[in-house]
Formats: sequence, C-alpha cells, structure tokens
Amino acid sequence: MPATAIEVSILRRESTADSALALERLAAIGPIVFLRGLRSDDYAVTASTSSPDLGRLAAALAAGDDREPAGGGRKTDPRAVARLEALRAEYGADWLIASEGSVASARACPGWRIICLGPATDQLDPTRPDHRAHSLLEAARLIEAAAAFA
Repeated sequence: MPATAIEVSILRRESTADSALALERLAAIGPIVFLRGLRSDDYAVTASTSSPDLGRLAAALAAGDDREPAGGGRKTDPRAVARLEALRAEYGADWLIASEGSVASARACPGWRIICLGPATDQLDPTRPDHRAHSLLEAARLIEAAAAFA
C-alpha cells in the first residue's frame, strides 16, 4: 500500500482528537511518513505503520520546534525536491499533505498528489495543489475515497 507523507507543521493546526482520527484512517490505508523541516537544515523523517500510539506520536512531533524558513510559495527549493524524490522512492509515497510553502517543491517531483489545508493564499499561483481540504480529517477522507475507487 502506498504511504502518505504529512508535514508536521500541519499537525499543529489541528485539534488532537481530529488529528488522531485522521491518522487512524490514514494508517488503515498504508504507512504514514511525518516530515519535519522539509525546507530547512533540521530535516527529519519519522515513519509509522498502523499502531495504537499513532496519536501520541503525532502529538509529540507537533510539540517539537519546527524551523521552516519563511517563504516558499512559487519558489522551488532544490533541497526539498531532492528530499521528496528520495522519500517517494524509499516509502512509495503517493500523497503529500503539505503546507502552502512546500507546494512548489512538491510540484517539481512527478507522481505526488498534493493536498493543502485551508484557503489559498494566492488564487493566481501556478503551483496549486491537486486538492484543498479544510482539515486533516477531510484530507484523510479524500485519500480514502481515492484508494477505494482506484
């Protein structure tokens, strides 16, 4: 089963209960890979398979300090592109639940299906994600539906 990659900064926006439920649903589909500092020097990857401690793991990751550089947007970060390509090759990840600042870098890597949470910051931005969701739970439902009808 393909993995789903989630930027840790996304977990900070959600309530703990909603995150736990969304992660539970995603874990039923396949492994979850948490990305911290995709565009920074403090890059880290934490992979998790289905486990009862998934909610606690996500809460612990979200509580940490994430030093993402400001900006991103339309600029492609070559370091982030290389990291995403390696991640896709290693884990077979298809989906990326990303922050607005990482979309351009993810777009430069073929094969990713990208979901951003919240409204667009720039409607004319050519590096739009594949999907937008209001919450992590809605993103999980999108991925579930795609998996069910694949």
